[in-house]
This record gives sequence, structure tokens and C-alpha cells, in this order.
Amino acid sequence: ERLPPLPVSTRMQNEEKETSAIPKWERKLLEKYHTFLFDCDGVLWRGGQKVEGAPDVVKKLMDSGKKVFFVTNNSTKSRKQYVTKISKFGIPIKDSSQVLSSAYAAASYLQSIGFKKKALVIGHEGIELELKEHGISVRCCRYNIVTASVVVVVVVVVLDHVTVQWPHLALVSHNSLSSVRKRE
Repeated sequence: ERLPPLPVSTRMQNEEKETSAIPKWERKLLEKYHTFLFDCDGVLWRGGQKVEGAPDVVKKLMDSGKKVFFVTNNSTKSRKQYVTKISKFGIPIKDSSQVLSSAYAAASYLQSIGFKKKALVIGHEGIELELKEHGISVRCCRYNIVTASVVVVVVVVVLDHVTVQWPHLALVSHNSLSSVRKRE
């Protein structure tokens, strides 16, 4: 005994599943969105290990002509250094314009307001490099807080610095008060 033919809509869905290597939900996602943002640490890698499948997903998106950005609040590295790290995990990346970091955000903001003076950096190398890349003069006190205190600065940038201690905060206060006194 023969079964009746499937309704046309069911047949089309079955044919669609068989002829497409991309699942329907994935195609809809690709059709609906043109830009994808990926947090780095914990999403693309955990510690020193890449998250399984992350490079393939990013490659598929880029091959489909989608815009892909890598977002991090970790300011220990510059965007150029992140390109190297991302590539190390086998994740495709074209250039540093795809990296959005807290260090880049701080440097871009200061540049956008026309900041031309010296910035005191309490943080890692990444923020220092980003500020310099944006044409901002920096004074860092990662290693020697005493020598940093002889410079009067107008802005203090503190990002992701796990060793911030009272001497750093005292230096910030001293510089802030010095600049206020000089304006009076």
C-alpha cells in the first residue's frame, strides 16, 4: 500500500534540508545580520586555549562577507598586539581595525576631544601604545612611581591594572591638585 504524497510545503522543507549544507537557522542568522561582535577572552579563547570551533565560525562569517569585530575590555595589549594573539589561535583577522578594546576607546576619546597634553598612565603596555598611536604623549608609572610624580599631567588613564596601590592613587591626587593650583 502506498502512502499519499507529502504536502508541497513539507516536500520543499525536506528538499531544502537535503540540498543545503547550511542549516536553516544559520542561513536566517546570516541573512538578518551583517555585523558580528565577538568578546575575546572566554568566547574565542580561555586562558591560553582557543575555544573549539571559534576559528571556523569567524572564517565562515568573513567568507560570507560579514563584518567581524573582536571586542575586549582587557587593555594589556594594543590592537596590533591583539591581531597577533588572535592569529595565534588560528582565528582569521584582517587588521587592527577589527579590534575594539578599552585602551583603544580611551585613546580615541582623548583624540576626539583634541587632547594634546601629557597623560599619566596607570596600566599596562597596551594603553600606553594605543595613546602613543593616537599621538598622545604619555608618562607611565608601571615601574617607578617616584619618577612619574615629577611630571604634571592633565589626564590620568587607569585601565585594567591589577597592581594599583595607594601610592598610585596618591600620585593621581597630587597631580590633580597640582594642575588645579596652577590654573588658579
